[in-house]
Amino acid sequence: MRWFFVVMLLACGVQAETVLRVVPQADLRVLDPHITAATVTRIYGAMIYDQLFAFNENMIAQPQMVGEMKVSADGLT
Repeated sequence: MRWFFVVMLLACGVQAETVLRVVPQADLRVLDPHITAATVTRIYGAMIYDQLFAFNENMIAQPQMVGEMKVSADGLT
């Protein structure tokens, strides 16, 4: 599944004169990723909805929509 996101990220940054067609492994029946555990819905949600944090290629969480991030002195919040 990780390779799918890599392919999608690469495809989003490339200007092409053709249309990229994606064929999911199942029909997208539910659009809300919060009420279902279907993988196809989670993939759809990751491509459509903005996220506060996202994982980079090393699986380390990086800010995506966060303007500023602070860690408390005790490291708990």
